[in-house]
Amino acid sequence: SLDRNKIHLIYNGLDLERDFGGIVRAPESAPPLILAVGRLVPTKGFAYLVEAARRLHAEGRQLRVLIAGDGPDRALLADLIGHDDLRGKVRLAGPVSESEVRSLIARASVTVVPACTPTHGFHDALPTIIMESMAVGTPVITTPVFGIPEVVTDGVNGLLVAERDAAALDGAIMRLLDDPALGLRLADEGRATVRRMFDNRISIAKLIGLFEQSIAKARSADTP
Repeated sequence: SLDRNKIHLIYNGLDLERDFGGIVRAPESAPPLILAVGRLVPTKGFAYLVEAARRLHAEGRQLRVLIAGDGPDRALLADLIGHDDLRGKVRLAGPVSESEVRSLIARASVTVVPACTPTHGFHDALPTIIMESMAVGTPVITTPVFGIPEVVTDGVNGLLVAERDAAALDGAIMRLLDDPALGLRLADEGRATVRRMFDNRISIAKLIGLFEQSIAKARSADTP
């Protein structure tokens, strides 16, 4: 049977001082920038973000959507953007460097992570862009799939919407853009979450502690 005492959860940490310490959040406001980052595959749910953008523009909302990354769904997404006449409003930025991602997060009004559970094949775990956005102080909209609910609590440090639901994404984006105080509150709690759960100094210390415990037990077992 499974011995749960032998299972320990340690999250991948972020170097908050080196990579995020000097970043000053300065979101662009005319029009607001909605950011998504990741590999262009079905589990990232970017097609639903494109549909949400179409709905928002149909409702008269002036905003830009930027999807950074590359992958096999690029042609599909480009076709959706062209079909919905969203050229110039939704842009596929292609691959970007880590430093460029952090710069984009600082400029964005919202980071959207519309992750979807797959019917088969690749399963995500916990998209790093969520923690990176929280570290910078950019509000996050995402879905309650994979390990995301371990980190994001709806209405506390982010917004959770149903997966594969463009209308829900539309509503959540409007909610954040129309309520700056909510965005600030979510951002503050998001930063606190990252400091508590994803500071790499804490993760490394926990890992070292587990190794020390294991070594001590092994030595104790070898002692006659």
